[in-house]
Amino acid sequence: MCPHRIVYSIFAVISFSVAADALCVNVPRVSLRSGPGPKYEETWRVGKYTPLKKKGESKNGWIPVADMDGKNHWVYGSSVTDEYECAAVKADFTVVRTVASETGALAPIRYVDRYWAAKKVRFEDDWMFLEDDFGNRYWIKESKLWRPVVYSQISF
Repeated sequence: MCPHRIVYSIFAVISFSVAADALCVNVPRVSLRSGPGPKYEETWRVGKYTPLKKKGESKNGWIPVADMDGKNHWVYGSSVTDEYECAAVKADFTVVRTVASETGALAPIRYVDRYWAAKKVRFEDDWMFLEDDFGNRYWIKESKLWRPVVYSQISF
């Protein structure tokens, strides 16, 4: 096998494993549970685009996940997706901008609180362009956000 194909194959596997751990809520509201089923205690109710980290194999359609605080829950599989990336504010609050710049104009909502979640549209430098569940788009400094990303490193 060609050495280049081996390297490309390795990167493809790593990219897949990273994406497989990150989930986003894809419904307006979902109840996270203490166990794999609707009869288990509700541990938290979250909104659309809330990012979650997959923690293991699903059981009866329920997936074990962790939130940005590291707390473990179960979520029903059809309530989440890995088709796109999401992020949530990890600071108590953060400034929301109309452009990717510390000196850029503030967005009409100005600030968002901890746990505010949105779908990633794109990156620019160390800023993330996000879309909320109403379709509004904002720039937020990446250091203020949490995403369930697993970083893998390869040394040659």
